[in-house]
Amino acid sequence: MSFAKAKRVLARYRERLLALEEVVGVGLGVREGKVCILVFVRHLTKNLEKVLPKRIEGVDVVIEEVGEIRAYG
Repeated sequence: MSFAKAKRVLARYRERLLALEEVVGVGLGVREGKVCILVFVRHLTKNLEKVLPKRIEGVDVVIEEVGEIRAYG
């Protein structure tokens, strides 16, 4: 999977992912040598694990629990 293709897939699904409760951000990353979609969540719940897909259009989805994100400045 190329980074460019994963970027296009994320662009198509970004708003849907961000609309889910507890999701605070999304992005692209590399895990185990493969490009993936990263979904950052405040708290990982069983329900959220069920709702979030493992793959989107062939791109792996990795969930990372990050807690509350605050802007400083």
